[in-house]
Amino acid sequence: MWTLKDKEINLVSQRNQSENLKIVTLAANEMTVAINSEKINLDGQPLPSDQSSENPFSFENNQWRVPASQKENEQALRKRLRNHCRFWEVYFTWALKTKQETIDVRSTPTLIKIYGNGFTLKQLADQPGRWRSYFFDEEDCQKAYDILANIVSKREIAIPHTDNKYKMFIGMFQQLETALR
Repeated sequence: MWTLKDKEINLVSQRNQSENLKIVTLAANEMTVAINSEKINLDGQPLPSDQSSENPFSFENNQWRVPASQKENEQALRKRLRNHCRFWEVYFTWALKTKQETIDVRSTPTLIKIYGNGFTLKQLADQPGRWRSYFFDEEDCQKAYDILANIVSKREIAIPHTDNKYKMFIGMFQQLETALR
């Protein structure tokens, strides 16, 4: 949830955590905000579908971001990874449907490094701290990496034959989701 008052946006998460963003500049499709004395540039984007299953920013597609409160077994880690892959699938589908020329794939905390023609997995030491913080401990984070690395190394994740990079990634993440079941 968010509110706007006196050129300040107050964001409140579902866990009732609050953050204030001071609007520095505002244009038709661009905004600069200050948070903790750091300026962040934001670009306007088309709104996703009202259906949460088709919205990459919905809670349904971001359950992987909820920090674990206890150790997770393999089934729970696979579920977290499936939801993470589902996020990417829905994100690329949104980009395709809204005809985005480019989208940000670098600021999302993930163990997956996305390139223009595929992806690779980041070793634990190279994974962002935010990604690692979603797991109960480093051991669970490493187990999640091992699960995905095993799938990638043993199964042939076929790169779909298409000239559209978004369709390619949608197909690859669908395959990962299936393999994680």
